[in-house]
Amino acid sequence: MSNMPLISIIIPAYNAEKYLGECLCSIAGQTYANIEVVLVDDGSTDSTASVGREWEQKDRRIRYIRTENAGVSAARNTGIDMARGEWIGFVDADDFIDPGFIQILIGNAQRYGADISSARFDVYHKNAYRKRVKQSRNRVMCMSATDAIADVLYQKHLDNSPCNKIYRSRLWRDVRFTTGSRYEDLDVFYRVFERADRVVFTPVALYHYRQHSDSYMHKFDASHSVVLDVTARISAYMSDRCPQLLPAAHDRELSANFNILVLMYGNGMEDEAVSDRCWNRIVQLRHGSLTDRNVRLKNKIGIIASYLGGRRLLKLLSYVY
Repeated sequence: MSNMPLISIIIPAYNAEKYLGECLCSIAGQTYANIEVVLVDDGSTDSTASVGREWEQKDRRIRYIRTENAGVSAARNTGIDMARGEWIGFVDADDFIDPGFIQILIGNAQRYGADISSARFDVYHKNAYRKRVKQSRNRVMCMSATDAIADVLYQKHLDNSPCNKIYRSRLWRDVRFTTGSRYEDLDVFYRVFERADRVVFTPVALYHYRQHSDSYMHKFDASHSVVLDVTARISAYMSDRCPQLLPAAHDRELSANFNILVLMYGNGMEDEAVSDRCWNRIVQLRHGSLTDRNVRLKNKIGIIASYLGGRRLLKLLSYVY
């Protein structure tokens, strides 16, 4: 089965009874058959266990594992530890994938000799799809690890989510998600990507992310400011290990500081210490990003507004971000 390696799909699930069946159905119905599903129940208190055990009986490729509640990162880490495949991928329990998701991704990985294969995702909200970004040229892109990391940090084609990708399992050796922290995806992606020889991306939306009205990303509380630490760590990491990626890391850090200010403003809250931290970092980073031709227009608008309006940019940025 050299052309059909075993692919492990890891599903962290917490109180996912409403959507888990649809998620598992989309995986069991893949056109690529040589898979195993590692379903990690993160201490659910609803009927997730019943759904998981029912599917385990129905499809021998599915393994149900019950753990104490420790969060999505811990559940994914357990799945990585238990996975037996040459390749691994992640699907969240309330999302679903196209029937050809695995077939297309492994086909592209084999064709281009890539260690990571990614697709686009779209947003599924109240029975209607909403595209995440405009559809790019309908061609597969193959990048070096360095170029792929830059692409993520500049927020172009690839993204830091683990869920719309498959990875050679060896890339995760000694690398795990940080438990108990928000933005764990952003915190880990570059440490995995840097181990790859090539990363391949297809601009077709094969992964469907379910957007909830109470999504964490649209509301502000103190835990959001963790992203400032995460992006600062990325900048420090690139400064030490990959200086050519420091401009991209600085741009991603700039985005994080803008986003926190806008979230605070949009939710009628303002933490003075966090606000001061964001503003001071924006002032430090804005000139470099303004003159960087890779920085997207959205950030350049924010930078110009910061020069023109100072902290009064908050209201303007609430319409931009």
